[in-house]
Amino acid sequence: MDKLDFLPLGSTVVIKGESKWKVVIIARGLALRVDNEMRFFDYGGCLYPVGLFGNNILYFNREDINDVLQKGYSDLEDETQIENINKWLYEHSMKRGDVSEMKERFERNRDA
Repeated sequence: MDKLDFLPLGSTVVIKGESKWKVVIIARGLALRVDNEMRFFDYGGCLYPVGLFGNNILYFNREDINDVLQKGYSDLEDETQIENINKWLYEHSMKRGDVSEMKERFERNRDA
């Protein structure tokens, strides 16, 4: 896997799709069990302006971002963390997560 460049935590982005969700990035480089298999997602976020509601994290990848509204804070520690995520990804083989599948699950849970 190529080295990935991540947006800083706290960045606010617009997710592609009909709903044009505004999402605040609260996690990066996530490994998630989906149907008994580990999958990798670039980001985890919460809806803006709602914030984290229960344990409903929205998982998405860089290609799912339509627009970056605001970049979060970044410093040397953030850059080191990104290097650590990339090192972990290099050492572990993992399939990318399917965002459309996760979006469907999120909407089902939100509407329940």
